[in-house]
Amino acid sequence: MSGVHAGVGPLLAVGLLVLAVLAAAAALTGRAGAWVERVRLLALAVVVGESAIGLALALRGAAPSEWIHWPYAVAAGVALLLPGMLRSELTPTRRAAAVALAAVFALAMSWRLTATG
Repeated sequence: MSGVHAGVGPLLAVGLLVLAVLAAAAALTGRAGAWVERVRLLALAVVVGESAIGLALALRGAAPSEWIHWPYAVAAGVALLLPGMLRSELTPTRRAAAVALAAVFALAMSWRLTATG
């Protein structure tokens, strides 16, 4: 299970980078559609899945090497939750911009998670 946890990390990082670029492009061109929200939810599901695997590994005795790994994981998940919470208050273009910013932040947290593994 630790191999899956370690292997999904780089894939998640690539996915977050793609989400950030595409959501930023959608915001800049004004062509933000429902797909931005769907891809954000997919990225959030992967983060939650990764977190569940990490928690299962920790309960089995394979805790991360640094305690700061836990807050980074929470921050990545919360960052991807926030644009959804603001969904009714933002225009589609601003929502896409918020998703792009959230993806960049989650990408930074993902990189730090890999470093603190």
